[in-house]
Amino acid sequence: MGGKMLFMLISLSWARPSGDEILSQIERYNALTDLDVPTLSAEQRTAISNGEVVKLIEKGSGASGKIEAGKVRAYYITNVSRDQLWLAFQDGHLQIQERTIDYLYQQHSADKIDWYGFIDLPWPISDRHWLVTVWNSHEIARQSNNEIWEHPWALIANGEELMKPRIISGEVSGVQPDQFENAIYVPASNGSWVAIEMDDHTLLIYSATATVGGSIPEELMMQYLLSGLDTFIIEGEERARTTVREHYKAPHEPIYGGDGQPIPFH
Repeated sequence: MGGKMLFMLISLSWARPSGDEILSQIERYNALTDLDVPTLSAEQRTAISNGEVVKLIEKGSGASGKIEAGKVRAYYITNVSRDQLWLAFQDGHLQIQERTIDYLYQQHSADKIDWYGFIDLPWPISDRHWLVTVWNSHEIARQSNNEIWEHPWALIANGEELMKPRIISGEVSGVQPDQFENAIYVPASNGSWVAIEMDDHTLLIYSATATVGGSIPEELMMQYLLSGLDTFIIEGEERARTTVREHYKAPHEPIYGGDGQPIPFH
C-alpha cells in the first residue's frame, strides 16, 4: 500500500495541466496583452499537455503581390520553474546561435534595450538584419499577480540608418560594411516571449510577427528561420535544468524578470 501511494504521489507531481487549464491561461494572457495569441484547438492543447511543442505558422498575405507580416507561434509546458526558464532564455552567456550576431545598440533602462541582430544565411539567400527594442512588460506582471511574465520586442523602423555608422567604425565584430550593405533589413518584426506560472509548471508561449523581405517566398523563409524553434525550446529547458543554477550566481550581473526586479541568485 505504501509503495502504491508513493507511486501515485510521484505521478501526480509530474502530471501536466489539462487542455482546459491551458486554454484558461492563454485567455487570461490575451486579456492583458496587445499581442493576442491563438487559443488553439482542443487537440493542440492536449498535445501541449502531453509534452509536445506545438507550432503554428501563418503565411502573410496582401494585395498586388505585397506580402503582409506572417505569424509564428510556439507553445510548450514544463515542470521547470518560470524563473529558471527565464534565465535560460534571457542570459546571453547561455545562447549559442552559430549564424546570428548580436550587438547592444542602446540601453534605456535595466530591462529595456535596443539590440541589433545580423543573421548569416546560406547562399543564395541574402543575409538579414534588424534593430529591435526589447523590454519586460511590468504592467502585465502586476495585473497578473506576478504570474505572467512577458518579454516583447518591436522593430525600429530606421534601424539600418542608425546602425550604419557603428558598422563603418568597426564597432560590430563579425559584420563587415559590405555584408551590412548587401543584407536585407527586415520590413517587420515584433513579438514576445511569455512565461506563465501554472502551479508547479510553466507555460511558455513564443509569438512572432515578421516579414523577412527579399525575393525568397515568405513561407519558405519563415519555415527556414523557425524550423529549429522546437529544438531551441527543448534545449532551453535543458539549460534551465542543468546549467542555470551553476552559472547564475555572484558575481554574475543580475537578469531582470518580467516584473522588472532582479532574479535572485541561488
